[in-house]
Amino acid sequence: MKKYLTRLKVFACSSVLLLPLVSSTYSNNISRTNATLEMKSEYDNKEVEIETTYVVTTTTKVTTTTPVTTTVVTTTEPVDEYKHIRNLEVLKNNDLTIEELDLFINKYAEYTKLSYDDALKVINDNINSIESDYLSIRGGIMCTLFNHSNDIGLLSPYTNDREIRENMTLEEKESTMLEFCDNLCMCNDDKAIVLAAFREETGLGISEMCVYNNNYGGIRIYGEAGCNGEYGMYSTPEFGMYREVSLINKKLSSIRNEGTNDLNSVVYSFACRYNPDYADHYSGKILNWVYDVYNDYGDFNDYTYKQLVK
Repeated sequence: MKKYLTRLKVFACSSVLLLPLVSSTYSNNISRTNATLEMKSEYDNKEVEIETTYVVTTTTKVTTTTPVTTTVVTTTEPVDEYKHIRNLEVLKNNDLTIEELDLFINKYAEYTKLSYDDALKVINDNINSIESDYLSIRGGIMCTLFNHSNDIGLLSPYTNDREIRENMTLEEKESTMLEFCDNLCMCNDDKAIVLAAFREETGLGISEMCVYNNNYGGIRIYGEAGCNGEYGMYSTPEFGMYREVSLINKKLSSIRNEGTNDLNSVVYSFACRYNPDYADHYSGKILNWVYDVYNDYGDFNDYTYKQLVK
């Protein structure tokens, strides 16, 4: 509220009251008079101050906004990070969970020098063979990727451009070979024969051919890379191991398909195909190594694929 003083000049004006002419008859014979009454204000021609109070009222307009709450409902479907391999999950020979399958493809893409996407394309291009020609999807994927990389020159059975790992232990080498055997669903006797041949041919994995040429079984190359019986010199240790395991698996599968299942008979038949010039002597050595392998690994229960990858 604000108070304002205003100086006002008030000029009093003379007020003249003119009385009408009165005609009266008085007993004292007062004569008729015209009376004029002149009234003057006491403030005539005086300047006066008048204090005036003004009340200023300020009106404030208050706008009240009512908050508006908007509820947005969004529905999102869970992202399937394994969508790209769901078609493999339903294959009849798949024995892996979807997570294990993804890890397996990553691992063998690295073994075969392929990117994950390229490996997946190769797998999908050969999906019918992977399902129908192999007891396990693991064997189908492993063989398909290794063979593809060999075909396009990423891996070679005979090359001077080799990855050499001098510090690999015997256990590391044999564990990888046992994993490959398990991928191919080889029986225990056949796994033992694979390791027996490896030990015999490489002196327990320390021969120069094994360490520097990645040749894990004294394998000679025929009809590949321009070779005609030369000892293999493989691009990587894993490729050399794969070739050793797959070669022996083919020979043993053929022997068993012929109806031979007794261990001694299988070993002798294998010796005749693997080292025909010295079959009798060679079969005895392999059989002795088989017993040593069983002594070291028992029944291989701790060396299935799922145990090896833990």
